[in-house]
Amino acid sequence: MSIESRIAAAKELIRKREEIDQQLAELFAGGTPKKQKCSICGSMEHTARTCPQKSSATPRPQTQTPLPSPPFDALSRLVDGDGSA
Repeated sequence: MSIESRIAAAKELIRKREEIDQQLAELFAGGTPKKQKCSICGSMEHTARTCPQKSSATPRPQTQTPLPSPPFDALSRLVDGDGSA
């Protein structure tokens, strides 16, 4: 199974779960819960988690900070003989 088909299956299961959660809330809460709208496209039919426009949305940039060098890196090179004294 390709990654795309797995993602599509997961989205479908999430959509079904949201429908079931809605039905359970109506049964046990005694009323219709406030329906949330999608924060990506503004639709009331789904949430951002299952938005069909999500894949076309601009991805968040992933910033990676370089790991700091150990504070005594230069000193350890001198002691180990890897650097000049």
